[in-house]
Amino acid sequence: MLKSYIARSKKTQRQIAEEAGVPSPSYLSHMANGRINWVESDYFRPIATALGLKTQEIAELKPDLILTERPLTDAERRGWVLPEEDEEPEIPLALQVAAEKYGHGDNAPLAERRWLVELADLDFREEPETPEDWLAIYSRLSKLIDPKAN
Repeated sequence: MLKSYIARSKKTQRQIAEEAGVPSPSYLSHMANGRINWVESDYFRPIATALGLKTQEIAELKPDLILTERPLTDAERRGWVLPEEDEEPEIPLALQVAAEKYGHGDNAPLAERRWLVELADLDFREEPETPEDWLAIYSRLSKLIDPKAN
């Protein structure tokens, strides 16, 4: 069955192995020749994706597999697990005040969410206590970094 899917895809075993993250084309060949059960292998989903199998075909091959409607990411196709996104840190009140009070003109980026999150996420021995402390930290850091926009 796998051989016919490979032929239909018009891809080489090497291409499919690379796309699916299979260790080698010879490993895929063992699957195609029935020596390894590809449907029960950890590579089933990535191989099915590389072959362009339709949702119905996948469901027929492996009925117990939970299918998602969204396309898999490159990492998911290779069997990698993406880490959960970190929660945004709580913005200290003094930093919020600094953003309102000083976040204009040359210091306008201080009022941007990306800067508030970046500053709030920093580890301090002693956290800044006043809006002016936060402004001083922002002034120094803004010359060194530019946090990504979320």
